[in-house]
Amino acid sequence: MTRSQRYRSTSLPFSYREKGVQFSLETYSIDDQDPAPLDLKPGQTEIDLAGELPPPADDAVADWQTVALEGQLYISEETVDAVFPDEERDCPPAKLYVTIRCHETIYRDRVVVSDAPTTPGTYDVEIPIRKEKVRGR
Repeated sequence: MTRSQRYRSTSLPFSYREKGVQFSLETYSIDDQDPAPLDLKPGQTEIDLAGELPPPADDAVADWQTVALEGQLYISEETVDAVFPDEERDCPPAKLYVTIRCHETIYRDRVVVSDAPTTPGTYDVEIPIRKEKVRGR
C-alpha cells in the first residue's frame, strides 16, 4: 500500500462527503439561442459539446462566441451542519463557486454562485464558456 492509498483509506471520506452539495447541469445554449437539454448520465463528469457547435464558414475559426451551461446546485441544512461549527451555521462564511476544467483546451476557470454567507437552499448556476478562452474549436 502506498502512502497516498493509506491516507485515502484512513482519512477519507471526510465527514461531510455523503452530505455534500447536489449539483445538476440540465441545459446548454449557444450564443443565447434557446436552451437544449444536456441529458447527462448519473455520475458523468465530462460534457462534449464539440458536435453541437456550428462548423466554421470556411477553414477559419468556428462561428460561435459563447456556450452557456445551466443547472442548479442544492445545499442542505445537513451539509451546512456537517461542514461548519455551531457558531457559524446561521451565517456560514462560505463562498460557493463551480470550477470549470477542460484538459483538451487547457482551460480552467470558476463561476461564483454565491458570495458569503452561503446558506442552505437551491442556487441557479450559469456557466458561460467564451470561445476566446478555449483553444481549438
